[in-house]
Amino acid sequence: MRKLILVLGIILSCQFAFGNEIGRQKININASWKFQSKILSNNPAFVDFDDKSWSIVNIPHTWNNTDAQDGGNNYLRTVGWYRKSLPWNDSYNGKKLYIEFLGACLQAECFVNGKSAGIHKGGYTAFRFDITPLMKPGENIIAVKVDNRHSEEIMPLGGDFFSTRRYL
Repeated sequence: MRKLILVLGIILSCQFAFGNEIGRQKININASWKFQSKILSNNPAFVDFDDKSWSIVNIPHTWNNTDAQDGGNNYLRTVGWYRKSLPWNDSYNGKKLYIEFLGACLQAECFVNGKSAGIHKGGYTAFRFDITPLMKPGENIIAVKVDNRHSEEIMPLGGDFFSTRRYL
């Protein structure tokens, strides 16, 4: 009887997991983000912020990928901003919309149309935010602030990996 209950539990779990995937659509928005790595006095989360002079990067991206190669202890620890225009698609109507990140180290805050969608603290961990109430028909501005400045309160504090390298 225990084996039957275990087998039924496994089957029900698999159906639940597969059932969750039905109807879910993932859209890759990794290409052509605007980027800069300076702490700014004005706020790049604002919709009307001028980012024309910023670099164009694809995600995943790191702004200090060569810092460990020069032998110095000069890792760039700063705030980096990423921005992207995301057009509304009528297929989004009536659906929950999430933005998912596979990692941003050490702290990240995501803004949609100037409003915070959420904050994540911790490096090398995936996270997502529900952006449904922040999206609108037309163009939507996604802005992501990534802060890799050292913090004793945010993991990882060290390890046998390059813990000063920060990704989005």
